[in-house]
Amino acid sequence: MPTGVTPAGMGALIAGSTTDRNIQSPMEAAKAFEALLLKELLGSMSKTVESSGLFGDGFEAGLYGEMFISAIAEESAGSALGLGEMIQQALGVERRTSAQIRSLNAVRRGMSTYQATRTGDTAPPANPILHQLANEWLSGDAALRWGKSGELTTADVGATLETPGIGGTAVFNVLDAAGYKNHPKCNVFAFEMLRRAGYSVPVRPRRHGWGYPGADTVTRWSEDGKVNTWAHVQTHRDAGALDAEARQGIPFLLASSAPDSAAGHMAVADRIHAMRRGPDGRIEVVEYSGWEAGSKQASYKRRVWRLASVPGEGRGGLDRIEVLRPHQVYGRENLIPVGTAQPGASIHDRRVEMSMSAQGSVSNTDTN
Repeated sequence: MPTGVTPAGMGALIAGSTTDRNIQSPMEAAKAFEALLLKELLGSMSKTVESSGLFGDGFEAGLYGEMFISAIAEESAGSALGLGEMIQQALGVERRTSAQIRSLNAVRRGMSTYQATRTGDTAPPANPILHQLANEWLSGDAALRWGKSGELTTADVGATLETPGIGGTAVFNVLDAAGYKNHPKCNVFAFEMLRRAGYSVPVRPRRHGWGYPGADTVTRWSEDGKVNTWAHVQTHRDAGALDAEARQGIPFLLASSAPDSAAGHMAVADRIHAMRRGPDGRIEVVEYSGWEAGSKQASYKRRVWRLASVPGEGRGGLDRIEVLRPHQVYGRENLIPVGTAQPGASIHDRRVEMSMSAQGSVSNTDTN
């Protein structure tokens, strides 16, 4: 570091470099600045040594290497270089005793619990693109329409697909499905969010028109290796590796199935906090933060999913959990038809019962 840099001067530098990062406190600013220095240092050092081949070759090697360095820098910030205290003094942070820190943390935990109860959010979303999309898409009463009793409109699901069908024209729409009123909508929500964010999503033929597949179907496809046209299965990877990519802005689709007549669930995750596997390697518990359509509304929250055999809190009763990374679309159509069957003609009639909907019958698991 150049000599002659005073704490006050460093404080001004940090203040100017963190204004666009939504830094909440001087302590966070200090850590962010130290992480930036570490990233530059480690990046320069990595260029002086021969590649080990850990991340393969070509473009992917550079991408994963940079993500690896970023993760190390973020985890080491605050302790590695010892700059934190000087930076915090430059920003006007007073030193606190251990007792003061414990008391402050207790207050913060209480506030976080209140915020979670009040809004359903346990932390700000990590993916800025999805965060902005959700703020616009779910404004006003739109979030409530994604609850079980809500009725979706064409403004909520804007996917457009029109093909020849049996008996007429088959269209992707929510009118044939009577807006999914009084039915769960987690699969429709998850796929529509990813579509709006520029990712490939599957559609399948229905008795009337086209529709998104349900959570149980997607989980089964993932297990059978039938999602390659629109996503890559990531279930085999550990939570740390997935979360490192999520913090770089890569969303993950979580899909689960349930036994017997129960329905699975789906969500779009922008953080993967923890994961536990059974002896057979399957995911037994996953803790994540992300967006989903619940029984009352669509929201961002921190949640736990677990298999029926695992006791505990969160969404239980599941028999399989899968993690998928959807393909990003670059100027191409992102509705990917799956299957060879031809859909039936759309009926565009809101009075039609759900048993004749574009997404399947009431008893069909693809309506969850």
